[in-house]
Amino acid sequence: MLIVAIIGLVVNITSILILQGSHKISLNVRSVFYHMIADAAASIGIVIVALIIMSSGIVISHSRSLQIQLEQRMVLSLLMLLGLRYNIMHF
Repeated sequence: MLIVAIIGLVVNITSILILQGSHKISLNVRSVFYHMIADAAASIGIVIVALIIMSSGIVISHSRSLQIQLEQRMVLSLLMLLGLRYNIMHF
């Protein structure tokens, strides 16, 4: 879970940096930019929870479902980023 969360955080931060200058151009790009910020915040939360679980051994919820959700968000974020970067998808 920790490795996937860190990969997701790196992808989200990269997306934020790429979209940073262009988020003022259109409302759609701005919404993607803020979505990436929200995903990065979620990834940070998952990293913190994973570190707590690893250090204490206490598992409060089922971590596999969180991992699957994070993986799905990473794939969607990457597809949106590639679509915007190479004009594959038009928003």
